Amino acid sequence: SASRLLLAPPVISLLLFPALVPLAIDAFEKRVCDNNFKVNLCALQCLADTIVPAVGHTLGPLLPSLTQALASNLASPRKAIQGAAGTFCTAVMPLGDCH
Repeated sequence: SASRLLLAPPVISLLLFPALVPLAIDAFEKRVCDNNFKVNLCALQCLADTIVPAVGHTLGPLLPSLTQALASNLASPRKAIQGAAGTFCTAVMPLGDCH
């Protein structure tokens, strides 16, 4: 998709410089709470489809900062937002496994 093409260079930067991951998550957290439906949806989809697979367990310690934003998205009246938030939750579930 177009969002994946636009994210390719930044994702490579996250892989090369793991210290940037918290900054990226902070930026996404703001977009996940955005009042604009399209921005909100795109942020959720990019997190689940691109960022989580790219950074993996590096994201684990940062998940608590996304909890409130995700909870509000799961409770959204918009089915697309609920679905994207659910997809993100499914994508990060393996990161909570300590084994």
